[in-house]
Amino acid sequence: MKANILKAGAYILLIFILPMCKSNKTKVGQENEKVKLLGVWSQSKSENASFRIDTDSIYYPEYFKSYKYSISKDSIFIEYGEWRYKGTFYFRNDSLVLKNQKKTNKYVRILE
Repeated sequence: MKANILKAGAYILLIFILPMCKSNKTKVGQENEKVKLLGVWSQSKSENASFRIDTDSIYYPEYFKSYKYSISKDSIFIEYGEWRYKGTFYFRNDSLVLKNQKKTNKYVRILE
């Protein structure tokens, strides 16, 4: 009888603990992606910076403006006032690739 109660208790704990582990793993993975995004990016190493990604915003030195952004899995959303950019991002070697329905842009990390 006690063995059955212990087994039932163990199953109940697993039911509650496993989803929390998965949720935390997703959050950690998303934080790692955001850390990889941080830095100064350009379309080539010989060009000036196209933008700098900080923890909560993207700064465009050509326009002296910053815009808020957020990520969800492999998607990035940039708030440009009245307009919102929606696209996906991924990394290929040391390059950042941003892709939306219209075009794909590749950026390389440069030093500040």
